[in-house]
Amino acid sequence: MTHISRPPQHDAAARRTCLNNTEANVTGKNPIMPEATLDPLLVEVIDAAMQAGIAIFEKSEAGPADSKHDGSPVTAADRAAHEAILAVLKDLTPRRPIVSEEGDLQREFSEAAQTEEFWLVDPLDGTKEYIAGRPDFTVNIALVRRNQPVLSVVHAPATGALYFARRGKGAWAARPEFPLEQTPPLPDPAAAHPGVLVGAMSRSHGDPETEALFKALGIETVVRRGSSLKLCSVAEGIADFYPRLGPTWYWDTAAAALVAREAGCRVTDLAGRPLDYSAGGTWKHQGFLVARQDELIARATAILQDMGKTATA
Repeated sequence: MTHISRPPQHDAAARRTCLNNTEANVTGKNPIMPEATLDPLLVEVIDAAMQAGIAIFEKSEAGPADSKHDGSPVTAADRAAHEAILAVLKDLTPRRPIVSEEGDLQREFSEAAQTEEFWLVDPLDGTKEYIAGRPDFTVNIALVRRNQPVLSVVHAPATGALYFARRGKGAWAARPEFPLEQTPPLPDPAAAHPGVLVGAMSRSHGDPETEALFKALGIETVVRRGSSLKLCSVAEGIADFYPRLGPTWYWDTAAAALVAREAGCRVTDLAGRPLDYSAGGTWKHQGFLVARQDELIARATAILQDMGKTATA
C-alpha cells in the first residue's frame, strides 16, 4: 500500500471547531453549508477517505465476502470503510443526511429526500476488484447540493492515487510522491491522444453494446479500469471517452463525475443531458457518458439512438 501524507493534524482541531460552529449556526428548514466552509471541509473529507483506505487494508484478511440482496458482494472491508467515513462526516456535519451503499438505505433515502444537501458515499467501490486482489478499487465521497455534487473525493488506497474537486474551483489528481498542497489542477480538456481516440471500459466485464459503440466511434484502443477510476481516467487524459450503458447507483458516480466535470469534461446521460442527482426515485442513472470533447458526446448520443438505447434519467 502506498501512502499520501494526510492533512496536517495540527490544523485539524481548528478546522473542525470552525466547521462545527458553522454547522451549529446554520438554520432553516433546508440548511446549506456556507461556501466559505467547503475548502476546510474538503480537507477533512480527504482525511476521511484516507482513513477508510486504512480500514480497508486492516480488513484484508477478514474472511470471505457475503452476498447482498441483489447478489453483489460485500466484505468486512466495505463495512469498516463505511464506519470510518460515517464517524468523520457525522462529527463534521451532523445535520447532513448520509446516503451510503452500506448504510440503512431506506431510512437514508427518506432523510436525504427532505433536504437540499446530503452526502453520497461508496465506501469501497469495486468490491469485485478488491476480492480479486486487483488495485482498481476506490473510496468515493461527494457532497450533493440541490441535485449536483459540489465537493468530492476519490481515493484509490492500493496505489495512493487521490482525486478531489470543488464545483467551480477545479479538480486535482494527487500522487504519493507530492505533498497535497503542491498538487497542480487537472488541465483543461483536449484530445488526450491526437489522432487516436482511447476508450475506457470495465476491467471486470465488457458488453457487446459498448464494443459496438466504440467501433462506431472509431475507438480501437481501450484502457480497462475498475470502479470510478474509469471516469477519473478520462478526467486526467488517460482516455478520451467512457460510456456506461447500464444502470448505476448515484454513489458509484457522484464523486468522480465532479472530478471529470471540473477537469473540463462532459458528463451526461445517454441523451446528452447533464447528470442529475435528485433525491428520490430509483437513486440510479440508466447509463451515462464521459468525454473530453463535446463532439464525442454528440456522436455517441446519435449512435445510441440508432442502437435503440433508451435515454431515460
